[in-house]
Amino acid sequence: MDLFDFGAPGIAGNDVVTGAWELKYKPGDHLEVGLAYEIPWNQRRDILQDRLSLDLIIRF
Repeated sequence: MDLFDFGAPGIAGNDVVTGAWELKYKPGDHLEVGLAYEIPWNQRRDILQDRLSLDLIIRF
């Protein structure tokens, strides 16, 4: 899903609202690991039932 969406014709009223809980761990100055669980907050599920995301940030 996107923060901004320019839309498409014929889909009015098909909004999906989601929210996520995230845990971040920063074991050092150059490494960060995150885990997020996202779910829809409204009745429209669309293609998103739930989602688990993992991110790894390496700074140098």
